[in-house]
Amino acid sequence: MIHALSSAVSGFEICFRVNLRIDLSQQRSAILRNRDISEADLLLVMEHWHRVRILRCYPESKGKVFLIGTLSLSTGGKAQVADPFKKCAEDYDKCAIQLLNHCEAIAQNRRKN
Repeated sequence: MIHALSSAVSGFEICFRVNLRIDLSQQRSAILRNRDISEADLLLVMEHWHRVRILRCYPESKGKVFLIGTLSLSTGGKAQVADPFKKCAEDYDKCAIQLLNHCEAIAQNRRKN
């Protein structure tokens, strides 16, 4: 399995997203499927092992799977974002901030090009 089984968002996830004013109360995780791979132009992952696992299970995803930090010029040498799954609220906050920063940097880079 590449992604967590379908389930409700955890209490920690809700807590940090409230602090950042992101409503994901209806969000559910899902298993990555062949259809997701074929329909995607780009697959962003947080950790290197996520990328390795997707490429191993879905070799056709080669050229589509990237660490989110490699597309962001603001990484400061840190391409990976630690997955906060089953960790404390502070880890979720840190992850959310890193992801938002990466997304903003990627969007800015795309606007320049």
